[in-house]
Amino acid sequence: MPVVPELSIQGLPFLAVAAVLSWPVQAQQAVEPPPLTGSRLDVVEVTSSRFSHSVQEAPDSVTVVTGDDLRDRGATDLRSALALMAGVSVYPGGDAGPAGAAPSILGRSEADDFLLLVDGVPVGGAFIPSFATLDLHNVERIEVIRASAPVFYGTTAFAGTIHVIHYAAGRAEGAAHVSTGNYGSLAADYSSVISDQGPLLQSLGLDAGRTRIAGGGVGADRLHGLYRLGSDTGLGHLHVDLEGTAQWQKPQSPVPVDPSGHPTASLPVDFNQNPSDAKVDSDVARLVAGLDGKAGAVSWGTTLSYTRTWNRNIQGFYDVFPGSDGAGFRQSRQIDELFLDLHATRAFGSAVDTTIGINELAGRVQQDSESYIYTIPADGSAGPLAGENPPGASMALHARRSFLGLYIQSRYKPIPTVSVLAGLRYNLTTQHEQAFDGTQTLDQSDRQNRLSGSFGASWRLWNDANGDLDDVLLHAAYSNTFQPAQLDFGPNAGFDPLLKAETQRNVTVGIKVDGLDGRFDADLALFYTDFDHQVLNGMIDGLPALVAAGATRYRGIEWETSYVLAPSLRLTAGASLDDARYRDYNDAQLGQLAGNRLALVPRWRADFGTTYAPGTGPQFALNFNLEGSRYLDPNNQVVAAAYGMLDALIGYRWSDTQVRLKGTNLANRREPVVGSELGDSQLYFTQRRRIELTLTRSL
Repeated sequence: MPVVPELSIQGLPFLAVAAVLSWPVQAQQAVEPPPLTGSRLDVVEVTSSRFSHSVQEAPDSVTVVTGDDLRDRGATDLRSALALMAGVSVYPGGDAGPAGAAPSILGRSEADDFLLLVDGVPVGGAFIPSFATLDLHNVERIEVIRASAPVFYGTTAFAGTIHVIHYAAGRAEGAAHVSTGNYGSLAADYSSVISDQGPLLQSLGLDAGRTRIAGGGVGADRLHGLYRLGSDTGLGHLHVDLEGTAQWQKPQSPVPVDPSGHPTASLPVDFNQNPSDAKVDSDVARLVAGLDGKAGAVSWGTTLSYTRTWNRNIQGFYDVFPGSDGAGFRQSRQIDELFLDLHATRAFGSAVDTTIGINELAGRVQQDSESYIYTIPADGSAGPLAGENPPGASMALHARRSFLGLYIQSRYKPIPTVSVLAGLRYNLTTQHEQAFDGTQTLDQSDRQNRLSGSFGASWRLWNDANGDLDDVLLHAAYSNTFQPAQLDFGPNAGFDPLLKAETQRNVTVGIKVDGLDGRFDADLALFYTDFDHQVLNGMIDGLPALVAAGATRYRGIEWETSYVLAPSLRLTAGASLDDARYRDYNDAQLGQLAGNRLALVPRWRADFGTTYAPGTGPQFALNFNLEGSRYLDPNNQVVAAAYGMLDALIGYRWSDTQVRLKGTNLANRREPVVGSELGDSQLYFTQRRRIELTLTRSL
């Protein structure tokens, strides 16, 4: 067995020196963003820039969902949280287990094309976003940016950024929730302020749950806690987060498709081809520390986070269908991630704000895999225990990644009605993989030094605070970025050749409107995105593997709007039209696919929602999501019909107590939506109808 390489973080000594040299002598606590007030376009967002500007002024298409909106709709997972965003879909489950999620923005649904931020820190960004362990309790807001990641977060996103922001230290939702649901599901969570005055600000959030999505125990069990501390020091505002998660999952299976591309009729949708001791377990420990302050005209900030994740997986799938042989594997994996950021912002007069910074996102993974063959009973009963099967091939993977970057971003307001936002980043990325199968060792490395950047502007065409039409703004943005190809964590990881870095060019233009004193808002945007060397599911030597799929193009139009019809009653609607096609992809089995639509990308999407949530009395919420037809195969021979999903909530709120009944996917639509990277030609379906009863007590 080769020697395990130590975690080597390129540029770390330089960052440490920079931190010392930039340390100010005197500083003041950084000013917090203004509260969430006015229309949805007036809300201040903090993800696209360091300047805390309103959604109106953002040159990209940005949507902010407040924590109050999440609680009014009973949204406790990512799908329901983002259900009313135009052009956005989230499909629960997948290869990562029942707690996983596969977002789709701008027509893209590959997990590594998204940047997942939690309280300003990339989560899983060095390898793949950790949606399966994402915490959506005690959330203050979620900000979603369509298109590439902001320059100060590096090259870790093409299709969008999802930023989950919890209440800061000394603040909390201040409530306890207890719920029960289908198949014996149970959950409880608690959030409270420990201290909101004095030298230490502290808050605590705890949650535990047992979620079941089908019979046979398929689902996830979870324990989670987040402690947040804040303190004003002589140098600035110190903040520390300590977070831990333990999660145990019994996975569901994808459904094999027949030679025509249709889901096979010989197996039920919920047939589980996994061995009976299958699991997808994760333990996560995270420590985040930062110091923010102000020295004269310069605001500065530092953030350091360290995350360790332990994964233990036993999974299996049909090797060839129809047939009785299953290909199973056992895995143990440890991932270490480090994020360090130093930045400073200064205003030059009233027209220019500029941020400069340097950061490093580094990761190391150590994985051991063992594959075996097992029998899948034809009658659909559970397969044998994995431990009863003779061991097969064993493989070890050791990989390191480093994303070091120097960035500058500036906002320029030449006149009060025009705002320009531009950013440039110089990236130094390295990756190294070492694979060992007991007889041979394969070492592969890659280095990329290149620029990425973005440029955008907004122009306020109309402003009349006293009229029915308050604001009309045009916005446009261009981005050009790249990222190393996704690392495949499958049982044969490390022996496939390193793929070329993916590149992206994106243009977004649109118009934002709000009126009726903040009661009405709308955002219409068009996007045009070209990808090169895009990673898609394919075959190498007859086995499922990730391949660089030549060139693809995504074009579309998105529209979302909301209207406050009466106090506490809001209507929301949105729609999108997507065109995702291969520009140049010569598949080894199917030939040239140029001009074909990408599989599983719906032609159009639409959503409608209404929420009524007064301070006391009856409550209700309704979400209706529709998705258009989509091809199930890249050869565009098999079409899946359009479908809709209905979620509803009814409840009653007293002064400090609330009871609610929520139904998800009430029509129980089971539709193929996500492809598996484990089993070839196998698809995951939307999850079953769920009913949940929740009791909430304010603290």
